Amino acid sequence: MSNSLEVSTSELQQSFDSCLESAYQGTSQIVTKDGKEYVALISMADFRQLQYFKYLIEKAGLESLKEE
Repeated sequence: MSNSLEVSTSELQQSFDSCLESAYQGTSQIVTKDGKEYVALISMADFRQLQYFKYLIEKAGLESLKEE
């Protein structure tokens, strides 16, 4: 994954379309709530890559590497 930006939930509500476009272009958006990381907006390409890595970890029996 490439760059990321942090945006609050209130900022996200005001600029949802531009946040989606940035994520689509490869800049993930880390959404914060009450000053804490809450969720992330990422491109489908990055999402598929993460799903593939998850599959490889499970296939190799390395579940201990996954984040809880």
